[in-house]
Amino acid sequence: MKSEPFENISPIGIQQLSQFYPFFVMIIFIAPYFYIVSKMASEKESKAKEGMKMMGLNDFTYYVAWFILYLTICVVVSIIVTIMTYVGVFK
Repeated sequence: MKSEPFENISPIGIQQLSQFYPFFVMIIFIAPYFYIVSKMASEKESKAKEGMKMMGLNDFTYYVAWFILYLTICVVVSIIVTIMTYVGVFK
């Protein structure tokens, strides 16, 4: 159901919104992937996982830590995107 403010957007505004909004959302959600991949590569270079395993870390704890880190990053990005779209796009 379209709201009245949405119906009053000019056709040029709708066209620009439909063209650029998906691109920016995609770029925003690619940023955490870049961060995670770079951190995993640096961890692989330093062999930190092997060192932590020698000190008693098990695989479950290791993967849960990465999951919590990634989940936190995605939640923060999602909240920011939601606020920005609520304020700037879907008035």
